[in-house]
Amino acid sequence: TFDNGVLTISVLDDDPENKFMGFGMIPDFEVEGEEEDMVISSPRWSFKDDIESIVIEEGIVSIGEYAFPQCFYVESLTLPINILRIGRSAFYACTSLTELTIPTVTLKDDYDEYYVLDIESYAFAGCIGIELITCYQPTPPEYAGNSFAGMNVANITVYVPEEYLEDYEESDWSEFDLKAIPDL
Repeated sequence: TFDNGVLTISVLDDDPENKFMGFGMIPDFEVEGEEEDMVISSPRWSFKDDIESIVIEEGIVSIGEYAFPQCFYVESLTLPINILRIGRSAFYACTSLTELTIPTVTLKDDYDEYYVLDIESYAFAGCIGIELITCYQPTPPEYAGNSFAGMNVANITVYVPEEYLEDYEESDWSEFDLKAIPDL
């Protein structure tokens, strides 16, 4: 739904095409043209400049390729618990986005290990406004080296749970300014 600049994406129970492990997913979209003349097959493309906030509701575990690129005026993004995939260029050049919160994951695989979020190529590339990321994932999310392209990641503060800080420091996330989530 879209109301007053807020786009809310919910699970559509009647759409079996957009299901993954019984959960909802935002599908991949096609791209035509180059950056300046780019057209995305997403139904949101026609009103992307009117979107100020994106809320992806619980039950969605995958955000497809090119789901929300060049939504220049998006200032806030709400991701659901158990998000497992953020597709290629999903939020490319959302330049007004300043903070990102990555919720925890509670889903486990057959080996009783938590699933790990996969942030694909260019997912947040060009989101030059991001200054703060708070990540509640117990395992550092996997991301392609260019997931945050065009950004000085050393200047982005990433808060993680204190008990997982060492794991993040020993991962690709060590390029960021890592800190333990402060006690409230």
